[in-house]
Amino acid sequence: MLSALRAQNLQVSAGILNQPPTPGDEAYQINVETLGRLTTPDQFADIIVKSDSRGRVTRVRDIGRVEVGAADYGSTTYMDHSNASTLLVYAEPGANSLAVEHEVLATVQELKKDFPAGVDSIIIYDPTLFIAKSVNEVILTIFVAILLVVGVVFVFRQSWRATIVPVIAIPVSLVGTFTVLLAFGISLNNLSLFGLVLAVGIVVDDAIVVVENVERNMRAGMSPLEAAHRTMDEVGGALISIALTLCAVFVPSAFLSGISGLFFRQFAVTISASTVISCFVSLTLSPALCAALCKPHYVHDDSHSNPAQRLLHVAFDRFNRGFDRLSSGYGSLTRRLVRGVAIVLVVYVGLIGIAGVEFANTPTGFIPEQDQGYLISVVQLPPSATLDRTEKVVRRGIDIILGTKGIEHVAPFAGLDATTFTVASNAGTIFSGLPSLYNHELPGVNANTVLADLRKRLSVIKDAFVLTIPPPPVQGLGSAGGFKMMLEDRAGLGSETLVKAAHALVAAANKDPDFAGVFTLFDTGSPSVYADIDRLKAEKVGLTPTDVFSTLQVYLGSQYVNDFNYLGRSYEVVVQGDGAFRRTTQDISRLQGPQHGRRDGADRNGGTAQG
Repeated sequence: MLSALRAQNLQVSAGILNQPPTPGDEAYQINVETLGRLTTPDQFADIIVKSDSRGRVTRVRDIGRVEVGAADYGSTTYMDHSNASTLLVYAEPGANSLAVEHEVLATVQELKKDFPAGVDSIIIYDPTLFIAKSVNEVILTIFVAILLVVGVVFVFRQSWRATIVPVIAIPVSLVGTFTVLLAFGISLNNLSLFGLVLAVGIVVDDAIVVVENVERNMRAGMSPLEAAHRTMDEVGGALISIALTLCAVFVPSAFLSGISGLFFRQFAVTISASTVISCFVSLTLSPALCAALCKPHYVHDDSHSNPAQRLLHVAFDRFNRGFDRLSSGYGSLTRRLVRGVAIVLVVYVGLIGIAGVEFANTPTGFIPEQDQGYLISVVQLPPSATLDRTEKVVRRGIDIILGTKGIEHVAPFAGLDATTFTVASNAGTIFSGLPSLYNHELPGVNANTVLADLRKRLSVIKDAFVLTIPPPPVQGLGSAGGFKMMLEDRAGLGSETLVKAAHALVAAANKDPDFAGVFTLFDTGSPSVYADIDRLKAEKVGLTPTDVFSTLQVYLGSQYVNDFNYLGRSYEVVVQGDGAFRRTTQDISRLQGPQHGRRDGADRNGGTAQG
């Protein structure tokens, strides 16, 4: 079979008529084409495997069947209750995930126009929805911070001219920060945007220091230009000191190594860049704006003001009187505390001690878990369980999960182990989509409540070990949330002892109320059959070990032959024994090697040639 397929399905270069050197003077060179690589199942079925002197032939269709099948039958996928083909799309490193999402959605909509009747597509899991929502929340926070800054500055300075100075400083400093982030190859993500939220406060602080001092000097009778000049003499050194102090705090964290350093680096670069640019703006742009925009102080004459202005002046006067009383009270309290330095120090030391105790008692972790819009249910059957058994358990799990409040869609995989992302016939994985994944919320429904509910509901399945776990807090860092622990056999006691120790550790951990859902999938109990080959007898009947191994591989496994063309692409030609002839150990004893096949005729066992 293998020899016939390789001999009759191959790439052929048949030559050219009249290709030099030739003796004649023909006008054309003509390519010679012939059927070399086959393209249809019928052409493979017509391949002659054996013939005799009487003209009788045995074709592939006489001893087997040919079909265009799947490249892999190790796993099956569903979409809710329907059969489906799952397409996983991964963005290249450094790619804009949101841009990739838009391109994928546009491509899917274009492809749907050519789908056959009854075929549809649905996006079960789109992590960019979570990313976009997080980014939008941070951007909203930045705008809220800017509005708060404007409100606070206007209330305390009570002048729209003074308010403009820090408001202008914010976008100028942020644009400069974006430039630095681009130079360092840092994208706009949750970490850098969170740093920008804090940077808004830092940028405003420097500008407010300048405005406050300019206002103070103007109240002393100086002109705006003189007040701005005096301000730089008075607070210029302080602004530089503030910037250097903040940089001394954040810059070292940019040099941390490992994954923690990657997180801190983006945050540190954002804060440090905004601090330095804010300091430069406060030393140049802010005093220039104060000199140009601020006006000398004068007593308000309400006789020439409209009702809105008079109302605003009354509100400002009341606020000023209240703030003056608060300042006086704070000053009085400070004077009393200064007189009792010993008591203040005792209280201070006590507060530090309490803070230290609380810090030590606070649970630690790498990254806090959060609702990422989906949960993972792991299905584990006994070792070497067939894929059919796994599919039945997965379908039952689908029914239970879709009946749970808060679950909108599921993407099940029978034959996929999500903890290692390997194909195993006894493993299954069900990805469950939560409301937050589809950008809407249900009252009282979140990842934690659904997680607890699913663990309780799926516990009724007794044919397999089923556990629901949260996803990793950061995509790519592990396969699930929580922690991962490695158990080592340093004494060389063997696999059986290691398995017992692992299961004992899991059992002990699950009894501890501080742990939940501790599990291990490590198992060495997979059954196997040993084929004892009598090599001496094989050699006596004309079979080499290679012949025997090839026969076992073809009938019990599969063997790659060559390639064929289909729909403009190349696919593999695979030979495999038919399923009815590789079910029991007795089928192994009935296998015939190639030498027997030539003496006794065609192979008795059915074969399947798959493309």
